[in-house]
Amino acid sequence: MVKNISLPGCLYKRGDRWYWKVQLPGEPCFKIRPMIPPGGRYATKEYRTAEKIAQDMLLRAAGNVAKTKHCCNGRMATLVALYLKHAKSYYRKPNGDTTNQYLNVARSVGYLVKHCPTMLAEDFGPLKLKEIRQIMIEKNLSRSTINKYVGIIKQMFKWAASDELVPGGVYHSLLAVAGLKRGRSDARETEPVKPVPAEDVQRVLPYASTVIAAMVELHMYTGMRSSELCIMRPCDIDITGKIWQYKPQEHKTQHIGHTRTVPLGPRCQEILRPFLLRRLDDYCFKPAEGLKASLSVGGKIKYESYNKDTYGRAVKRAWQKAIEAGVEVARFHPHQLRHTAATLVRKEIGLDAARALLGHRSLAMTDDYAEIDRELADRAAQKLG
Repeated sequence: MVKNISLPGCLYKRGDRWYWKVQLPGEPCFKIRPMIPPGGRYATKEYRTAEKIAQDMLLRAAGNVAKTKHCCNGRMATLVALYLKHAKSYYRKPNGDTTNQYLNVARSVGYLVKHCPTMLAEDFGPLKLKEIRQIMIEKNLSRSTINKYVGIIKQMFKWAASDELVPGGVYHSLLAVAGLKRGRSDARETEPVKPVPAEDVQRVLPYASTVIAAMVELHMYTGMRSSELCIMRPCDIDITGKIWQYKPQEHKTQHIGHTRTVPLGPRCQEILRPFLLRRLDDYCFKPAEGLKASLSVGGKIKYESYNKDTYGRAVKRAWQKAIEAGVEVARFHPHQLRHTAATLVRKEIGLDAARALLGHRSLAMTDDYAEIDRELADRAAQKLG
């Protein structure tokens, strides 16, 4: 089974293990490489692990071609490898792990390596960028994803221009390529994320484990991000006041100096209280206390805490069980719960309160999350006729 990704060459599965057929920078021909994790003996069975191994191999190969940052030979593949090396050190969490943004960088610039690896980077102009963008459209990527990937490619050339790896005019010419507009391109459109009715959430809770039910309720009442919810620890929660204050150890805007505090009212405190009876540095929500069957490998729990993916799958299983039991509920994913919280707060208190709860710096961002309350508009229309 071949997996279409933005890495050069072909990452594919043979039997139940992953291999990579690729011609790396500095090599004369294609080779087939088993994706063996560090310290392992056999190729991995996990796609994400194989993808990360391939990215690391690409970086090491580029390091053999360009020993230092300023030894770029001018070819696109080498420039991309140098930028990936920079991105890997730049997009890091405090614990040293790479962030999701690094994966976005690898996927986006991977299109350049795959489709124009030997092209001189200084010859890359707006028309070539549009050609790469059209390839993304034909791969059926969504319009928002394409715009994000094209923006990352522009950012790479900005970085390259700042280090004098390409002429500054190359980056400035790429700025002329505007983002795709809704309804004015062949790119696939996605539906905007809508809030899920709170009543539907309550109907699903009996079909979730105790741990997941508590997480879902907290998510809906606080509007925090899934990543913030999953890493809650007792030591991160100040319980001295009437309103508890949760300060996540990591959050989305940490790298630009923003602080993040999530207030926890009486209802949230009641939900959270049983999960505080553990070591201060333990995670509140443990997979070992939740869905063991889906998260265990060889009888052992694979994760110390949930992440946004495992949490999302657990929520999906809960509403699937509810639907199978004949309960009429809307299908939803955890990110919709953040929108639900924004809508409820905006309706009861106002847009500025919703902005403060979600941790946004602008009202415009909050407006994307909160459904516009039609009640006042409907009342005005009825009065005016």
